[in-house]
Amino acid sequence: MGPLVAIGGVHVPEESVKPLEDALEAICGEFGFPQGQEFKWSPGRRLWMRRNLVDARREEFFRRVLQAAQGYGVQAVVVGGRCRAITRYRSAHARGGRVATLP
Repeated sequence: MGPLVAIGGVHVPEESVKPLEDALEAICGEFGFPQGQEFKWSPGRRLWMRRNLVDARREEFFRRVLQAAQGYGVQAVVVGGRCRAITRYRSAHARGGRVATLP
């Protein structure tokens, strides 16, 4: 298939920001997250959820998060496509020294 590129984002209506934040805090509390701990779709090694929220319980957590987002009118957009070429070069500013640029 070749290289792919994708970009995405979410839109949270202004009036939903605080109520959604409160709902997400409550969901995190129900699932045992330590106070202030973030969640990610692909949690890194240092995140609590990587080892403590796994399998069916993680699926249920994300289901609840998505239901809350839907209930507050959140919209997501993802655009993806194939690339004809990707050029890689080393950069002192790039984490890990690799950056992909698209012609």
